[in-house]
Amino acid sequence: MKVFAFSDPHFPWVNMKKLKAVYGAIKVEKPDVVINLGDLYDLYMFSRFSKDLDIIKPRQELCRSRRKAEEMWSYIKEIAPDAQLLQMAGNHDARCLNLIKHNAPQLLSTMREAQIKYFTFKGVKTYYSERDYVEFDGVVYCHGWYAPGCTAHKRHFKKPVVHGHTHKPDMEWEPARKSDYKPLWEMDTGTLADPNAAPFNYTSSRMSGWKAAYGVITDGNPRLFIV
Repeated sequence: MKVFAFSDPHFPWVNMKKLKAVYGAIKVEKPDVVINLGDLYDLYMFSRFSKDLDIIKPRQELCRSRRKAEEMWSYIKEIAPDAQLLQMAGNHDARCLNLIKHNAPQLLSTMREAQIKYFTFKGVKTYYSERDYVEFDGVVYCHGWYAPGCTAHKRHFKKPVVHGHTHKPDMEWEPARKSDYKPLWEMDTGTLADPNAAPFNYTSSRMSGWKAAYGVITDGNPRLFIV
């Protein structure tokens, strides 16, 4: 089985040049599975952190993000018609629900229904919680969490792991300790977000190492590509 994994487009603040490069790679690789590992949306205007209210209106961000996500999955279905398509959720994708949870919890059930519609795409299997993960050929695919280096996820699952979240593509191997054990490895697939977009007004140290990338895992054997 060949799995094509990419992560963190942060719609609508995606780098379209990098996304088009991913499309080209999907055409070449002809995978059995295409999976986006979360942070499909940025939801900047729904962040709990301080934000510039002049950048975009909340409704505009929601509409633009959804339109771009629909366009992405529609095109991937066109270029990989036989592939299984999966959409994971990330921490940014949960921003709306978290905002409601802390400020108007009585609306949470209603917002969950809206969230499901917002993250559902025809022909794509969606996982709605940022804690969800899937497994193919003994490899775990999840959005991930912050941890220094590229080791914490494989140690947590005790299996090879492919994730996003940090925006910093990396690949780390841990040799097998016994001859009959397979080596553990961990892959971070970076980000397709545009680091120059206004919402990413982070410190230079936090953004250091941000790069676009994707992973191709064939029968459990990984390859990481920087775009």
